[in-house]
Amino acid sequence: MKQKSYAFKNERGELINYIVKEYLSVNSSDYVIMSPENKATQLEIYKFNLENGNEYLDAVQNKGELDLIKASAKTI
Repeated sequence: MKQKSYAFKNERGELINYIVKEYLSVNSSDYVIMSPENKATQLEIYKFNLENGNEYLDAVQNKGELDLIKASAKTI
C-alpha cells in the first residue's frame, strides 16, 4: 500500500516531502501527524482548516491543543 504524502515549500523555497503517519479528529477538528521524508522520527502536527472554500494545513503550536491531540493519537 502506498503511503499518503504531502509536499511543502520551506522558507527558502525548497520542496520538503512529508509522509503521513496518522489522521485523527479531536473535538470536531481534523488533524494530520506527519514526518519529513528524510527525518522519520521527527513528527509534526497540522490542523485542517477551511477558508473561503479552500482547505489548508496549519501547524499546531498551542500546547493545550497539542496535549489533546497527543492523548488521542496512536503514533505519538
